[in-house]
Amino acid sequence: MFIRFLGIELKKALFNRVFASIILLLSICFFIDFYFNFLKVINDPWYDKKAMYFSFNYYIGTGPSQFRIIFLLLLPLIVCMPYALSHLNDRKINYQLFLLTRISFWKYYLGKMIAVFCSGILITVYPFILSFIIINILMPIRITNLTNVEGLVVLRSLLPEHPLKYMVIYMVITGLFGGIIAVFTMCTSMLINHKFIAMIFPFLLSLIYGFIVETFGKPNYEPHILADPSQPIVTITWNCIIGVGVVMFIISIIGNYVGMKKHARI
Repeated sequence: MFIRFLGIELKKALFNRVFASIILLLSICFFIDFYFNFLKVINDPWYDKKAMYFSFNYYIGTGPSQFRIIFLLLLPLIVCMPYALSHLNDRKINYQLFLLTRISFWKYYLGKMIAVFCSGILITVYPFILSFIIINILMPIRITNLTNVEGLVVLRSLLPEHPLKYMVIYMVITGLFGGIIAVFTMCTSMLINHKFIAMIFPFLLSLIYGFIVETFGKPNYEPHILADPSQPIVTITWNCIIGVGVVMFIISIIGNYVGMKKHARI
């Protein structure tokens, strides 16, 4: 019964109009960014084609992409749209209570968490996968020097011999943060009954949190910075990545459990 419920939840999370609309919007934004940061550059008659190499100048994850910066900053708002607030809808139409007469609370809880987590991962990694594939097709796969990657600390040992491994591994890190943030935003649907407020609250909370850690000189604890493959600050470490990710995930697990348990009236 759990596998069937999970399949239904995943289908609802990944095959809905909001998810498809976000994918379409991300595609449009990506190709606009791709045009200005890649196609326009290489079509410049003064551009030295011999200087082209698969450094981090063109991959959206580490190149000079404004789209990446805005996307990661807005991630709490974006990943919650497809399915993170579905529990709020279930409560409003009493669908949760209906389900709990047929499956256990734990099955409902795990099914929701997994579906939201997966939708967050896929939304997050989509533009990075798209860029990764296109850049690999259009450009040679090598790094000729470390000039543009001197600020990278995490996974630096993979450079310059294994740039593709760096891309893939950090894509996994970015995707996991997207999934964790999606599950974290799900907690707001336990506290707030208004859908619009529940949707924007995690984003506002991330801005407040960012302001606080910036004030104390700890920007390396901001999730959107830790999820950025370009490692925009040199103080990023594995301890920061794992620590922040684990703390957010634990808070999400506890918050969603307490909230669902309360609203399930069990």
